[in-house]
Amino acid sequence: MTPVVSPENPNLEIVMAGTSLGTTDLFDENGNARFEVRLIAKQLLDSTHKITIYSEAAHATVSVDVN
Repeated sequence: MTPVVSPENPNLEIVMAGTSLGTTDLFDENGNARFEVRLIAKQLLDSTHKITIYSEAAHATVSVDVN
């Protein structure tokens, strides 16, 4: 699984467990999503970003507002 933030923002990071991202990092035992996007530096302007997680032929996208 590969997470991608677009447009790129050096102030956002996706928190991952270990060096690779697997289904156990994204979903808990009840199937609820549990990945974290962290703001690591002060954002100068408000912005909206799409976070897309790709896994082979499938993908999921969510929007995140940074203000």
